[in-house]
Amino acid sequence: MKLRLNYLLNRNLKSHSEMVFEGISRGRKKALENWFRDKWVQLETTMNTIKSLDEDSREINLELEDKLKYYNDFSELLVINEAGKVIISTCQKHIGDDMSIFPNFEEGISGNHLMYGPYNDEKTLDLNLSSKKFFDEVTLLFSIPYRNENNERRILCTRVLNDDMSNVIQDEDTHIYKDSGDNYLFMIKSDRDILPGTAISRSRFEDNTFTMGENLKDGVKTSKWGVVKINKHTEFEVIFNDPATGKLHPGIQKTMENEENLDCWPGYPDYRHIMVGGKGTIIRPPYSNEVWGMMCEGDIAEIYNFRSVNLRIPLVTSIITALFLIVSRVITAKVGNLGIVSDIATWIIITLATYFISKKVIVKPLNTTVSILHMIAEGEGDLTKRVEKLSSDEIGELSRWFNKFINNQMNMVKRVGTSAKTTKQSIKAVSELTENIKNSMKVIAGTVESLLLNTNNQNELIQNNKAQFNNISTSIKEMDELINQVTEKAIKTSKYAVEANGSSEEVLNSMEELDRIMERTLKSIGLLQKRSNEISQVISVISSISKQTQLLSLNATIEAARAGEAGKGFSIVAQEISKLASETEESTASISEIVRNIQLETKNTSEAIVQINSSVKKSVISTKEAIKSFELISNNITEVTRTMESISKITNNQSIAVNQVDIEINKMAEVIRKNTLQGASSSEESLGLVEDILRQIIQLKQVSEVMVYSSDNLEEIVGGFKIV
Repeated sequence: MKLRLNYLLNRNLKSHSEMVFEGISRGRKKALENWFRDKWVQLETTMNTIKSLDEDSREINLELEDKLKYYNDFSELLVINEAGKVIISTCQKHIGDDMSIFPNFEEGISGNHLMYGPYNDEKTLDLNLSSKKFFDEVTLLFSIPYRNENNERRILCTRVLNDDMSNVIQDEDTHIYKDSGDNYLFMIKSDRDILPGTAISRSRFEDNTFTMGENLKDGVKTSKWGVVKINKHTEFEVIFNDPATGKLHPGIQKTMENEENLDCWPGYPDYRHIMVGGKGTIIRPPYSNEVWGMMCEGDIAEIYNFRSVNLRIPLVTSIITALFLIVSRVITAKVGNLGIVSDIATWIIITLATYFISKKVIVKPLNTTVSILHMIAEGEGDLTKRVEKLSSDEIGELSRWFNKFINNQMNMVKRVGTSAKTTKQSIKAVSELTENIKNSMKVIAGTVESLLLNTNNQNELIQNNKAQFNNISTSIKEMDELINQVTEKAIKTSKYAVEANGSSEEVLNSMEELDRIMERTLKSIGLLQKRSNEISQVISVISSISKQTQLLSLNATIEAARAGEAGKGFSIVAQEISKLASETEESTASISEIVRNIQLETKNTSEAIVQINSSVKKSVISTKEAIKSFELISNNITEVTRTMESISKITNNQSIAVNQVDIEINKMAEVIRKNTLQGASSSEESLGLVEDILRQIIQLKQVSEVMVYSSDNLEEIVGGFKIV
């Protein structure tokens, strides 16, 4: 009867209450979505930081411990290997634990993210949770798969207290109805053995933190159905059934059927069989295969417990006036009519009553609100200040919504603070990575310059050897002409034996000249062999540099991948350097093959010329003997003629071979010259790109330093607000 009377007196509150619960539900759902998004971003940031670190060193542990300090909701960070074993953890006690029984392991091996829970995890109680206001073993497990630097599958996980998630929807200032308001989550759909309608978040009335009345740990009495009580925690122990029917209470049931429900009058009986009203909605957590429901409720009795100032002040004033009139009548009846004195007294009493009522009901609550607003406006920054609700009227409503406004500002500042810390940490990592890339670019620039220098030296050496081959070819041609002259003179000597003495002397001079040319040719061939050996050594050095350049290019590509967007330009430079090194190695192989052929032909030529030189010396001896012994001239001349013919054939063959080698050397020298020019151009272009990237990296570092400065300022501003 009292509920109906309150409703009749405040019927206009129905639409207002519906707006209130719509706002609470929308705000809590948005806050929960933001919370989930923040956790995934924080976990992905952590994964991107550690995936390229050496697992055998302390780097990953230090990074995880650092992240644990930054991300307050993370209770533990751990890494699981392909066998499901914990290999790295911020809790040393958990290293070696078998996590293969968790769905996160199966999903992680398949390459999927997963948020598993809430579930009971005794391992959570091993952690240092002393800084948490609420905590128990009910846990959420987030996981992200990745591959380490050895391309091995890893799964990064974090344990998060379910109470930390409950804090998001149970923020005290969101409870407009302080005495009975409660926001809670319940299960709708799950492949686990959890019944629909089961609580999966902490109730505001789990203990006596927010109320001095009944709570679930001490037991909540119902009118006819005993006591509702929990042993450890709300989660999994409370199923939101109406005790009168044994079925899910109508607010839960309608939310499950319609995906939302709004009922602020007449309301529905809850698990205590007390009439409540509120808004129910659906929650689908990201990377989870479960569907949850969220209820934002308050008792109907409190929702319509409202007495307007328009009613209270006239009512109290009229009661005081009526009492005074009664007293005045009694005094008049006993003493007589007091006339104007009675009227003045009536005016004074009504004025004072109105003054004190207005001061208590209106002025005092408004002054309190204005005082707190003044402190915040003047820069005190204490966002924990709240206005106490002193009445159930418009002034009480003002304090209620003022508190909610301050709470929204506090939550915004908290998020700004968290973002500032995350941004600062990210900038620090970018700055370190930028410095590493800068150093690597300097090393590669030096390598490119060295490669260019060696290529130029190679080209110069080839060009020098080209000149030596041209000299050898000219010497062989001169020797061939001289042999022809010797042959002609030998024939003439045979024909004109009478003039043997004079002709023999000319032959002897020609032979001696041929011997001197042979010696010069042998010296040239020896020099050519020496140059060929030097080419082989240079080719070996260039080949080694090419391989080292390939390795540096590979390392540079890896560094570029770690740099992300900042390393894309550098990745192109690394590819061009790798291509140049490959082309250099191919040219080196070709040159090496040609040099081997040259060395072989040179060896053959040297041996042939040695034979020729030996024959010439024999001919010289024979010619000298012919001068002394003319009777043997004819036979010796015949022998010389045959020897000259053999020499002529050999020199012709060697001349053809040397000409061919000369042609090939000239072709290769031209190719090397072009490659050298092209390599020089590409190297200069690459060096230009490297210098450009270095300049951009310096600019990026400067920007990062500015952002660090801005983040420090933002953090300092946020630090000026008291939010805890």
